[in-house]
Amino acid sequence: EVLVICDETANAKVVAADLIAQAEHDVVARAILLSTDASMIETVDKEVAQQIEALPEPNRSTALEALKQSFAVQCESVEQMIKISDDVAPEHLEIQTKDSQGVGSKCAN
Repeated sequence: EVLVICDETANAKVVAADLIAQAEHDVVARAILLSTDASMIETVDKEVAQQIEALPEPNRSTALEALKQSFAVQCESVEQMIKISDDVAPEHLEIQTKDSQGVGSKCAN
């Protein structure tokens, strides 16, 4: 399971690739995106769709199945993203924000 916290400064192509990297790993994998920026979520979703098409089989099928249980959440604040992340306590956490070190230092799980 991967959870990505990002804001408007993130690179959508990199975020999408990281979500897919986890999803193609196992059909029960979850890729979770938290962002304060609705347009970033939309851009990442489009990138995921494009990048999935470039995957060879069986990676593409595995990722598509895993993405059925994956999701994105538009959050109101960085604090809300941290709270959700702490509640989920993901196996892998990525922080792609303007102040990633500051955000990371506030994460408990």
